Amino acid sequence: MTTRSEPISIESLLQKQKAEKEAASRPRFLSKEERAKVAIAKRAAEIKEEKERAERKKLERE
Repeated sequence: MTTRSEPISIESLLQKQKAEKEAASRPRFLSKEERAKVAIAKRAAEIKEEKERAERKKLERE
């Protein structure tokens, strides 16, 4: 008694892809802590970029 698996139908594959695409397009709601972490990381990146820009300007002047 061997069970044979059937190949995935095109319709089910398209339906699965459509569902994944819709799930990815929906906004993801973040908790207050998660929003704070994202904001802190973004601000740290901005500060780093500003320091690098200032350093480049300083080197150009010399």
